[in-house]
This record gives sequence, C-alpha cells and structure tokens, in this order.
Amino acid sequence: DARSGKTSFLTTVVANQKNSGIVCIYATIGKPASEVRGIIDVLKANNALSYTTVIASSSSDPPPLIYITPQTALTLAEYFQKQGKDVLVVLDDMGVHAKIYREISLLSEIIPGRESYPGDIFYQHSHLLERAGKFTQEAGGGSITSLPVLEVNLNDFTTYIPTNLMAMTDGHLMFKSAF
Repeated sequence: DARSGKTSFLTTVVANQKNSGIVCIYATIGKPASEVRGIIDVLKANNALSYTTVIASSSSDPPPLIYITPQTALTLAEYFQKQGKDVLVVLDDMGVHAKIYREISLLSEIIPGRESYPGDIFYQHSHLLERAGKFTQEAGGGSITSLPVLEVNLNDFTTYIPTNLMAMTDGHLMFKSAF
C-alpha cells in the first residue's frame, strides 16, 4: 500500500549493510523528485552513501529514461559483482516500470495483451531479476541480491503485474498502511 513504510524499511535495510562490505544500489523508478531527495537525505543521515549508489529517474523524466533505470542499476551491480563483491539492488517501483513499458509499447503500436500490458512484460521483468544470484569464481564471484518493490492496493493484489512479480521471486513482504 502507499504510505505503508516500505521506503523506510528499504532505507533501513540499506543502512544496516554498513561495515558488511556489501555494495548497495538503490534505484528509484519514476518517483517524484521530492521523494528521491528524501531517500538520499535518509541514506546520508545514516552514513550509507559511502557504499550506496542511487540511480534515480524522476516522474518528470522522459519514459525511455525511466524505462532503463532498473537495467542501469543491474548493469552497475554486475560491474561490482564481477569484481567479486556482494551487491544489494533495490528496484523501487517495478509497477511504475511496467506502466512506462506499456506506454512505450502502445506508442510503438505493439498490440497490448492482458490488462493492456504488452505480452512480453513478464519477460522484461524476469530478464531483469534473473541477473541476480550467487556467481562462481569463473563468473567473477560475488553475488547480486535484488529487492523488487511494487506498490499495489493490498485489497486486490491479484492483478497481472503483482502476480507476475510474485511468481518470479522467492519471498514477499507486504506492507499495509495504518490509515
């Protein structure tokens, strides 16, 4: 749910990686600039910016820039992973990513599928999340842990995008707003 404390939880998770040697990447996908600034301020207040990279696209950016935000985050994660480092990637909010991809696809005259999303949205998200894992020494060692975030109405989270993301991830945390 909106305003349920998920951003606070995520920034706390990143802040708790201090002195662990884990490289953190926080990708804000199509969030308002004020929210991005708030996330950066919280990370700065917790001295987390020394091991955290924030990759941000704001809601006022062009759709293609918003679309490539998670790809950019995982490309940077792969750079560190190939150096043998462990990386934590937060992808906040994959629902916005899906909406932007739908917008780009409709403008490209790609025929929409279920719930007006392009037929390959599952492929797009799974392709992103499959870049995470624990790697052998031949592949550079290190690991990438991905935390995809999706804001939905918890009264109905059985729509297309939430069920797709749940199908391709191992565990789920659901935050319900107190209001």
